[in-house]
Parts: sequence; C-alpha cells; structure tokens
Amino acid sequence: MGAILSQEGEHHAVASQKPKLHPIAFYSATFTPTERNYDIYERELLAIMKALTHWRHYLGWTKTPFTILTNHANLQYWKAPQKLNCQTARWHTDLQEYNFIIKHIPGKINTPADELSCPPNSDQGDNDNRDQTLLEPKLFINTTHTTQLPESSKKNLMALIHDHPMAGHPGRDKTIQKATKVLPWMGMCQWIANYVKGCAVCQQNKILTHKKRMPLYRITTKEGTLPFQQIAMDLITGLPQHHGHNAILTIVDHGCSHAAIFLPCSDTITGPGIAQLYLDYIYRWFGLPTKMISDWDPRFTSQFGKALTEKLGIQQNLSTAFHPQMDGLSEWKNQWIEQYLRLVTSNDPKGWTHWLALATTVHNNQVNTTTRLSPNQILFGYNPTLNSDKVLQM
Repeated sequence: MGAILSQEGEHHAVASQKPKLHPIAFYSATFTPTERNYDIYERELLAIMKALTHWRHYLGWTKTPFTILTNHANLQYWKAPQKLNCQTARWHTDLQEYNFIIKHIPGKINTPADELSCPPNSDQGDNDNRDQTLLEPKLFINTTHTTQLPESSKKNLMALIHDHPMAGHPGRDKTIQKATKVLPWMGMCQWIANYVKGCAVCQQNKILTHKKRMPLYRITTKEGTLPFQQIAMDLITGLPQHHGHNAILTIVDHGCSHAAIFLPCSDTITGPGIAQLYLDYIYRWFGLPTKMISDWDPRFTSQFGKALTEKLGIQQNLSTAFHPQMDGLSEWKNQWIEQYLRLVTSNDPKGWTHWLALATTVHNNQVNTTTRLSPNQILFGYNPTLNSDKVLQM
C-alpha cells in the first residue's frame, strides 16, 4: 500500500481553481501474509488505518477535518451497517480519534500513491497459500486411496472377501461394506458391483428373490419428425356429466415435443366425431399426421377409422395389452390430467370441463424430463406467460 501526506498551498484568486497540494511525507508498506487473506473491503480499510497510525502525531485529534483522497470504491461497503469482527471493531474504535472526510477520485489521478503501493522486490503474495496441507493424512481413519489400485490388488481382495469359502459369496452391499473396512479406493462401489454381477458362481447358484422385469422398448421416431406428425390418442371415460360431456380425448405429440391436448367429449363419440375434433383443434395448426398410435378402442378400430386412415395415408399402430412395446406416453398423460382435475376441482367436481383449456396450457409449459424442454419451448421457442409479475410479487 502507498500513501502521501499533502498540505494545501495558497489559495488562488480565482475561486474556481483548487489550491495546489504539496506533499510533505510519503508512506509505503506491504501487507503481511495474514493481511493479504483479508476481504477486499477489509484490505481497503486496512490501508487507511495503516496510514492514519503512521501519521497519528499529525492527524490525531485535529479541530479542522482533513480529507482522505482514495480511488477505492469498495470503501462504500462500510457505509451500510455491518456486523464487525474483533479486528474491524478495533479499527472502529481507533477511527474515533480522527476528524476526516473521504473523497473518491479517479484512479488515473492517484498514480503517485499507486506507485508507492508496489515497491520493487516486494512480496506481492503470488505464492501465498500454495502447497499448504490443511489436514494431515494421519488425522484420517480408513482413508480412501485417491490413486487407482492395480487390478491384481483388487482381485486379490475379492478373492478374500467374496470368493473365499469363509466369505460365502456375499452380495454387492455386503461386499462393499467389507472392502470399505479393509482397503477402500476411488470408484470402489461401481467396480465391486460389476464384479459381483459377473461372478459366475453367484449367477449359477444364487436364488432369484424377485420376478425378472421385462425390458422396456420405446416406440421409434424418424429423425426430423415435425410436431404432431406422430401422435398418440386415447380416451378417458367415466367422468361426471357436464354440458353433455363425460369423457376426455387426449391427443399427444408422440414424436417431437410431447405436447398434449385435452378435449372434452362424450363416451358415445364415434370415429367421425374424433376426426372432427382433430380437424377443429389440431389440423389447422399442424396438418395431418403420418402415424397414429392408439389402443383397441372401437372408435379407433372401426371400419370408418381404418378406411379414413388408409385414404389419408396415415399409418395406424394399435398397442397390444400385456406387451412390453405397449405405448405408455398416453397413459402417463391420462394420469397427469386426472390428477390435475382432482386438485383443481375438489370442491366442484362437476365443473371439470372449464379447466381443460387451462390444463393444456399448464401441461405444455412444464419442462419434460425426456426433452429437458417444455413443449411450448419446442413448438414456439418460448414459454407463454401464465402469471403476471405483479401477481407473483404480491
């Protein structure tokens, strides 16, 4: 740090001209390694405290206030109330001896003091806190090895705690527990899990205690599929009668955005009725689909439905019950809309039709776990505003 003690010369006849400052003393000092670790706000104040202490016989208990010229804007941090530690509390006490004001000046004007703050051959603290061990290794018990063990050492350990007759080929978790007590290493859990999974003796002789799950297969989508070119349709029935509606037609963009449209209808709707709903709400925005996925509902498998999809060139995929390839996206959307309606219509279940339009908007504004974007972001490039900022601030 550097500081210059200056005294004003004679005042000019012209009031607009400032009196010239004559330097009468210079001060240059470096921070200790401990002081270099202070926050920037404390270091700026520390520089002032060092200068005041050095020139205390000049500046202490003066009747006329003196001015501290500084180019450090970080001192404004102390204008607001702060919780002082022991060090800053002592500085606060020491400052009571001085009658001063602080004036901020541009850094290009304060170059003499800056030169004093960087004396030649002084330690700038560039190598502080390097290669310092905070906690000695001997303080740790069962330390995990940060370096990889050789494969031979790992296999020898497994031969002792897993393969040996005295070990009894324990499972993954028990093997990991034993290895942690003996010789832990980085990546141990995954390595042991793969070892136990590949143990031929375990695979041939252990009893399976749970039913094997069938693997899931996702329905393939062509690269470059546009919105609502591959759709999934399903019906939710058995809802309270309201304005002639007691069912919901769910239309899902299966191949692109995973957007969903929820439309009120009745359980007596026919194939032409479903086609009309699609024409009214989907066709005018996205045109005809190239592939339609549905279950074996008569409305989709009727002669009319088959003839309509054949004439329009739409590939119809019918899911098969109790089959791993069955489409689950429509069923998941059905669960979501049923839960949403239960939440918002708990006091008035019969008014569920009024909430379908809002349910569609809310659903398509939520981020999808598969695409990591909301359907609206994929379709429009942004999420529409559902609530005003003023409402959120109330």
